[in-house]
Order: sequence, then C-alpha cells, then structure tokens
Amino acid sequence: RVLFRSAIDLAVTNGVIGFAEPMFAACPRLRHVHCISAGVEAVDFAAARRHGVTVSTGKGANADSAADHAMALALGLLRNLIVYDRTARAGEWNKGAGPPGFTGKKVGIFGLGEIGRRIARRAEGFSARIFYTARAPKPEFPWTFCADVKTLARKSDILFVTASGDDSTRHAIDAAALQALGPKGYLVNIARGSLVDTAAL
Repeated sequence: RVLFRSAIDLAVTNGVIGFAEPMFAACPRLRHVHCISAGVEAVDFAAARRHGVTVSTGKGANADSAADHAMALALGLLRNLIVYDRTARAGEWNKGAGPPGFTGKKVGIFGLGEIGRRIARRAEGFSARIFYTARAPKPEFPWTFCADVKTLARKSDILFVTASGDDSTRHAIDAAALQALGPKGYLVNIARGSLVDTAAL
C-alpha cells in the first residue's frame, strides 16, 4: 500500500473523506488533489501548502441539480405531497384542508454561493421575496441582505441552508434561529448536517 501511494501524482476525493496530513506524507510525488464536491472541510489545506500540493474542487458543477432538488423539497413540504400521496392511496383524497402554496412567500437563503443564487432565481419565479445571509453583502444582486442568521430566519417563511460546512458554520442554525423561524416556518437544509443543531431542532 505504501509503495502504491508513493507513485501517486494526482488524488481524487470528496469533502467528507478529504485528504489529511498522513495521506500527504505517504504520497511524496503528489502534486494535485481534486475534491469532486463543493465541500472541502476534510481537506487539510495547511498540509497541502507544506507539501506543495494544489487543491481544486468541483464547486458549481452540480449547482443546478442541487437547486432543483432544494426547490422540490420545499414544494413537497409546503404542498404536503407525501401526506397527500398516502391519503389518496388510502381513498381519503378529499379530506382535510388544502396546504399552503409557495407563491409570494418570503424566502431566506443562508449562503449565497452558486447553489444559493440558483435557488433565489428559481424562487423569483414564484413571486417570492428573497433575503440572504453571506459573509458580506452582494450588491450585484437585487435581494435583501441580512447581517445574521437569526435576522434572516425571522424574515423567512422558508429558510434554505446552502452554506459551506466548517467550524465557522457549525450549528449556525441553532435554537435562536429556529425560534426566529417559528413554528410555521420551513427549513430546507441541502448543506452539511453539521450546520443545523439537531437537538435544538
């Protein structure tokens, strides 16, 4: 195994498996690590610099499909599709009040990267009002910037989580943010699970 590693020039990984210091040390010929996902939290960038290794990512490669999936999840939640499917199969299709719609809702996006921007564009098609939180305001976009996640959640009917997963975003969706979103709010997390405090949820 060590002999095999010593011959490696290029390594391909993902954000969960990553590439750690012992792996760099075991691959002296290594010159490039490519992370096929946008997330890179498990890649040791300091070690990469020490070993003179370039790191690249697949950021943006699946942004459209991820945004499509996020919208499908939100529509499924708001339109109560899973419950309605079950009741229809049970012959109870005409029971109960209709679910709320997506149109005209206030949409919050935590992380306005490639995926977040595509979600915003799709939500505009539903006449949604768009709010976002990012590391800094992005004046090139017409949406409303919120300085922190709690403010974003308070303004949102639907909160999409698309930010990168690292120490700075761990449990960013905490008890305070969830309380601000409220019992009638919807949370759609297509980022790392670590961004949401599951116990608080």
